[in-house]
Amino acid sequence: MTAIDDQFGDDRSGDALPNDDRTFAWSLAILRLTTGAFFLVWALEKILAPEIARRVFETFYFSSPSDTMLLVTGLLQLAFVLAFMAGLFRFWTYGALLAMHAVSVLSSAPRLFDPFTPPNHLFWAGVPVLGLLLALFLLRKRDNFLVLGRPDGRASGVLRSAALTTLAALALLAAPQPAQANANQDVVIHSYAAQPKLVDTTNSHWIETQDGVIVIDTQRIFPEAERALRHVRRLDKPVLGIFITHAHSDHYGGLSVFKAAFPDAPVYAAEETIRSMREDSRGYNAARKLRHGELFPSQAVIGANLPDRVIDDGDVIELGGVRLGVHKMGPSEAEVTSMLYLADQGILFAGDLINDGFVPAPLESLDNWLPQLDAIAARYPEDTRVYIGHGEEGPLGPRLRAQRAYLEDLSVLVDAAIEDEVLTAEEADDISFELEALYPHWHGVGGNPRQEVLRAVAGFVAAQRGAEVRVDAAFR
Repeated sequence: MTAIDDQFGDDRSGDALPNDDRTFAWSLAILRLTTGAFFLVWALEKILAPEIARRVFETFYFSSPSDTMLLVTGLLQLAFVLAFMAGLFRFWTYGALLAMHAVSVLSSAPRLFDPFTPPNHLFWAGVPVLGLLLALFLLRKRDNFLVLGRPDGRASGVLRSAALTTLAALALLAAPQPAQANANQDVVIHSYAAQPKLVDTTNSHWIETQDGVIVIDTQRIFPEAERALRHVRRLDKPVLGIFITHAHSDHYGGLSVFKAAFPDAPVYAAEETIRSMREDSRGYNAARKLRHGELFPSQAVIGANLPDRVIDDGDVIELGGVRLGVHKMGPSEAEVTSMLYLADQGILFAGDLINDGFVPAPLESLDNWLPQLDAIAARYPEDTRVYIGHGEEGPLGPRLRAQRAYLEDLSVLVDAAIEDEVLTAEEADDISFELEALYPHWHGVGGNPRQEVLRAVAGFVAAQRGAEVRVDAAFR
């Protein structure tokens, strides 16, 4: 054995096990093969299910690799895993898997320190795997059963050359390639906010690419939708797609206006959003029709202009050279909210999950909304540019913290009021008064005064927590 072998732990001096020590030999082989199978799934996921792998990267590594990068990474990882399972180049393959898994465990450290919040306890499965990999690395010279090559663990010259050639080729493929100019990746975000004379200020956004326009939400009433449409038409580009973030009428009431102008544009929404629009299960369409009359579409018009493309959590939609990742949340503010993320540009469209200057209304579940904010904070960098349903766009971090502060204040006030399991009109008014003092510059929503909204919101939360609600405040 040479000095180089001593320094780098080359496998060529591997000690063969005695013939009668078959239990130990079998044990090492079983550990190697089953551990390899564990990593084989992760390698194949990058090749066969890139959308799932991309969500893992976005959640834990704050990046969104392309399909090509995931394919190359998966192939490279696959080569290491197969070499590991075959017992080849043990210092390097065993060491590489140990290092990769150590990084994976470290990236999930916050979840390991909070094991009793579901599903964080599942991440602890990675800890014994890390210990197992360390043990295999330390015992690599004695792992000689069910391996390719010679009984002493050395690979044959042909196998060694073939493996080295394969690894080198994959490494070259994985190396960063020179960036190529792609004008379609340069986008401009436009917004239109309805004026509060007829309704509250609801936002529509559209993404301008070289090839066309992608519209996100379409206003509540016809005049505001027509105004937003006029701004879109100024760009003199085709509409490539329309997205409805959630099933509240201020975000889809003007959809028929856009569909009439761009009949070939696909319209995307979550299945739950489409169903709610079609069935009016929450009564929003009927209430808005009663309030706005001819300015709001009838249920027949809404039913004839439903979204025609279903999106789900983890989907990635490519339009005009732009990749929009779908992150579905709910129920909280709405039954379901489909956020859209432009990873290449660091831009997030969050619907009404985040507000700025308007009273957030947990119509479905306040208790779900708080962990959803945690999930958003864990998934997206603080400096992500976030575009929202009500209020101005800006960096994600401060808006998340403001949203959380309000929901926590609301939660504490409601809990104190319903200790006797009843929320009275006077208690709801007191909650409204306290929140108004804490957030004096916030506006109401849905065309409702701030005080009315705050009283109604207190009632919503009290009802969600099982209290009897004696409050007549409601959204009109």
